[in-house]
Amino acid sequence: TVRDFDFFPYIDNDQSYWTGFYTSRPDLKQLCRETDSIMRTSEIILALGIHKFDSTTRQELVENMEYMRKAAALSQHHDAVTGTERRVTYRDYKHRLIHGAEAATNVSTEVLQSITQKQNISGDNSTLWNNLLNNLPTGVLVYNSLEFTRTQYQKLNVPISNVEVLDSTGAKVTNYEVHDALSYGETGYSLFFMAENVPPLGYAGYTVQQSSSSVLIPSTTIHVDESKQVRRARQISTMENEYLEVGYDQATGRLQYLTNKDYSVKTDLYQSMMYYVPTDASQTSGAYIFRPQANEPPRNLSIVSYTIVGSLVQELKVEFNESSITQIARLYSNLDDVTGNYLD
Repeated sequence: TVRDFDFFPYIDNDQSYWTGFYTSRPDLKQLCRETDSIMRTSEIILALGIHKFDSTTRQELVENMEYMRKAAALSQHHDAVTGTERRVTYRDYKHRLIHGAEAATNVSTEVLQSITQKQNISGDNSTLWNNLLNNLPTGVLVYNSLEFTRTQYQKLNVPISNVEVLDSTGAKVTNYEVHDALSYGETGYSLFFMAENVPPLGYAGYTVQQSSSSVLIPSTTIHVDESKQVRRARQISTMENEYLEVGYDQATGRLQYLTNKDYSVKTDLYQSMMYYVPTDASQTSGAYIFRPQANEPPRNLSIVSYTIVGSLVQELKVEFNESSITQIARLYSNLDDVTGNYLD
C-alpha cells in the first residue's frame, strides 16, 4: 500500500498523539531560541571586527564562540529542545546554553569595544543596574544585524524610574518612557526608547543615566473575577497607534478586535488560554504523548487581572489564574508603516 498523506501527528494508540513534545519544557524551547539569536548576532559582529586583533586573540575569540556553537548544536538533539529528557539532563542543557550565551556576548562586547574604542560597554545587565543605582552613566550600543536601516523601540530592564537617554551626540532622546516591569521574571522598571536610523550591519550608541525626576507612566490594574460576572453588553476600551486599533473588554482585558486603519478592515478576536483534561487511562499524557480525555472539550483558564499602561509604547498585560501564565500585547507609536503596523 502506498500512502502519500501527511503522517503528522503520529498516533500509535487510541487518543495517543505524539505531540506532547511540542509543549514540553517551554522554558528550554524559549532559551534555545534566545541563545541562538545571541549566537547569530555575535557571529556577525565577530566577522566584521576580527581583523582588528592579533592571531592569538583571534583564536581565543573563535574558541569562545565555539562553546556557544556546540551548546546550540547539542540543544537540537531530539531529546533536548523537545523537552523529553530527564530533569538532570534538562538542567545540563540549560547550563550549557546560558554559559554559551555568556561566552558569545563576551566576544561581541570585546569586538565592539575594539571597533568603537569605548571600554565601558558591557553585555551584562547587572552593570547597567549597578551604574544607575550609583548615579553613573552607562553606554548602550544598539546593533542592527539586518541588511536595511531600522528604527525601532528598545527595551531595557532598569532599577529606577528617574532615567533619561542621550544619543551619540549628547542630545536627549525624546521618544522614550518608563513603565513598571510587566514581563514575567523581571523586577524594577522597563525603559523603552526609540533607536532611530540604525544602519545595516551597524550600530548606534546611547547613554542611559539618572535624571532629576521620575518619568514613570502610572499603570492601571483591574482585578477580575470572571466566575461572578453575569451576561452583559461588553464595554470596549481601545489602544491604538497610527495604523492599528485594538479593542479589549473593559471588564476582563480580553482582546476583542483588531482594526487596520489604512484599509478599514476589522478582524474580530477572542483571547484565551485553554487546556485539555488528561485521560484517566493507564497511559496518561507525558513528555512525548498528548492524551486528552476522549470527547472532553478543552477548558478555559479564567483571567484574574489585567494591566494597561503606556503612551508611545502601549502595553496590555493579562494574567490568568495559573500564576505563571501571562500574556502581554504591545503597540508602538511614531514608527513607519512596516515596523509600526503590527501588534507585538
